[in-house]
Amino acid sequence: MYPRNAIGHLQKLFASFPVVVSGACQVGKTTLLRLAYPELDCVVFDASQGHLTL
Repeated sequence: MYPRNAIGHLQKLFASFPVVVSGACQVGKTTLLRLAYPELDCVVFDASQGHLTL
């Protein structure tokens, strides 16, 4: 697994703002969120597949 260098920055932002992570497919957005916040539920909407994953 690649190191997630953005975790600290994400956690700082999340302390003050709601956070939405967006970007290209298959770049590690969900993995980043699950590593940074394993205790929280993650909602993933994959528009290319037309479904919502909780």
